Amino acid sequence: MDSFGASRGRRKKRLGDLLIEGGLINDEQLQQALQAQKEGDVRQKLGTVLIDLGFASDDDIAEVLSRQLNLTRVRLADYHIEDNVLTLVDEKLLRKYMLMPYEFDPENPNVLRVAMSDPLDLGALDDLSIVTGLRIEAHVTTVKDVAQALDRYFGNAEAMKVADQFTKEHQERYGNRENRNEESEEIKQAPIVRLLNQIIEQAVHKRASDIHFEPMEEQLRIRFRVDGVLQEAMRHDITLFPALVARIKIVSGMDISEKRKPQDGRMSVIVDRQEFDLRVSNLPTVYGEKVVMRLTQKKALTRDKKDLGFQPDDLAKFDKILAHPHGIILVTGPTGSGKSTTLYTALSELNTEALILSP
Repeated sequence: MDSFGASRGRRKKRLGDLLIEGGLINDEQLQQALQAQKEGDVRQKLGTVLIDLGFASDDDIAEVLSRQLNLTRVRLADYHIEDNVLTLVDEKLLRKYMLMPYEFDPENPNVLRVAMSDPLDLGALDDLSIVTGLRIEAHVTTVKDVAQALDRYFGNAEAMKVADQFTKEHQERYGNRENRNEESEEIKQAPIVRLLNQIIEQAVHKRASDIHFEPMEEQLRIRFRVDGVLQEAMRHDITLFPALVARIKIVSGMDISEKRKPQDGRMSVIVDRQEFDLRVSNLPTVYGEKVVMRLTQKKALTRDKKDLGFQPDDLAKFDKILAHPHGIILVTGPTGSGKSTTLYTALSELNTEALILSP
């Protein structure tokens, strides 16, 4: 049976029923999710509602769908997608349905293999077939996996498009770079907000611990720190940097008028339904204010002590140290080694009503 025959065979099957049959959720949880879906201001897919309610994870749903529908589970990070596949479908359509074509069937070039977060979406399969003129072979993946792939292959292009839009508007209004500090609020808020959000999302998808915004004489260089190593992510014209810095200062609570002194700030963002805490610092340089953002996933900071990686003897010593009413604990190590996680875990344990502070 080809992809379309298999798709029509799945027409009467619903996601909720499949998840119940797969043992992932029960009927009561399904009814709660359906009610929440009905009451929501924006109509969300059932899978998204189940994840938001904590009844299932993205990976759990993908595994059940793969098993119940007898579809291949795909991890897009394992594939290098060729340009002749990427150019078949517009990015907007891919983001609309959260799917990613990743290869042609080696035995039949008229069949396009597509990784989907919702293989039950027959409308998406039909639209994709019409746009490409090919038969579609649906495989299963997660929303996060699709988002990371879209960001990997289209993220920089979209960021460049937004940056070019800002630069064009700037040049039309001011003509040269000497007046770049006089931009109106309208120009600052439209493309710059989108650009900053895209940069942060791209950093999260690449598992970066830091984002470095570095002004140079003619360009703005943006680098991500991944596994302790700085990697250049993109470059933009320097004309957009003042508005980008202003936006960062606004959302992180810094003084937007202060440009000669170092500042620190903090902000929170939600990417792929996960909350991230960003610590922001800036430092004046020859060509402008350099900005560094440290990304920390809030959920990752609340762990049990047993998950910190201590050996049993070391964990006993750690407990003994935490029990002392006085003293200081020094936690050192390179970026990403777990300093903040260790401290948050220790403070969470001490932050109880039974805690008695010495006078």
